[in-house]
Amino acid sequence: MLKKHNLVRLRSTLASVSALLLLGCRSPSPLPIQTRPEQSLETQCDQAVLRGLEWIHKFIDDDETFAVIGMDGFYIYHELSLTSENHSLRKRAKALALNDARRIYDNLNKKVELDAHDCIKAWDLLAEVYLLGLDPEPLLSKARRSLRLLNSGERIFGIHRTSLKEADDAGLYAILMDAYTIEKAAAVFPGEAWPDFGLGQVLQFIRNNKELRSPASEAFEEDAFLATHTAYVLTNYGRLRLQPESSEWITGYLRKHFHAVLQNEDIELVAEFIDVFRSLGQDERTDPMIHQGTEFLLRTQHSDGSWGDWESAESYYDAMHFTWCAVMGLRRRSFMESTPYEKRIRRISAALK
Repeated sequence: MLKKHNLVRLRSTLASVSALLLLGCRSPSPLPIQTRPEQSLETQCDQAVLRGLEWIHKFIDDDETFAVIGMDGFYIYHELSLTSENHSLRKRAKALALNDARRIYDNLNKKVELDAHDCIKAWDLLAEVYLLGLDPEPLLSKARRSLRLLNSGERIFGIHRTSLKEADDAGLYAILMDAYTIEKAAAVFPGEAWPDFGLGQVLQFIRNNKELRSPASEAFEEDAFLATHTAYVLTNYGRLRLQPESSEWITGYLRKHFHAVLQNEDIELVAEFIDVFRSLGQDERTDPMIHQGTEFLLRTQHSDGSWGDWESAESYYDAMHFTWCAVMGLRRRSFMESTPYEKRIRRISAALK
């Protein structure tokens, strides 16, 4: 998850302001939800996540919005279906994930050739097909052909050996996410022609060369999102337990500045910070920061299930991002084990110095 158009994922595209304003007229301005203190925080979290999930589904289901952020919507459902402790949430999220996966799969298969953007999307989806119970063919054959055309020496999906030192904040984030996509696909399809330069080198560069700035800096927001997404890469977006010994350089930074983002009432950063803390195996009962962040998110959810001032956002992506972050930050989770990606990322994270 990453917000704002200065650091947009490669797989996301900005939509027009006028189209979003039309979406904003679907319903009156939402009101905050009144939480019920007699319910446990666990129950309130599950209910809030389900309301948020249904809002996201309604928001992105039409063809125009889905064309812009369908892949991100799929991942929201998919991650919930794999990690939520709540059985009902898992079941609902799985149905939505399968529906969107087939929709994206069919759209990609209709294309004669895949451009660079579609090739990334194809490999991103192919990395999940076995978990979804989908047949990788014929998309796999098409993605292989496109991969051969795009892989030119040291460059693939925008990754280049010399580009790390030259990258600005947005470029470094894009390189990290491209490397993550390659690593996921390589874990499932190890025989493909992946470059030697990849996620390990990118994470090593961030670890050793990137100075993460404080809230006093105008660049804090970009650095905070880079830190949370580094943790997401290490955990496959929360599917795996975050290992304290290899992540303290990230979690220490987030804990140092948690109260600043909470005081600023930044829904997206509060949610992403506690999302990472939950990946350590903590919850609102064992971690004071998760408890404080959870209460804040429950208090700020709107009556329609959404979060944030999404009606004033400049893109579909930014509009959805408030609720995306909050849903992921509130999810009570279980962790996957012994996955192909886990075996690769454990080796990579153990080598970080």
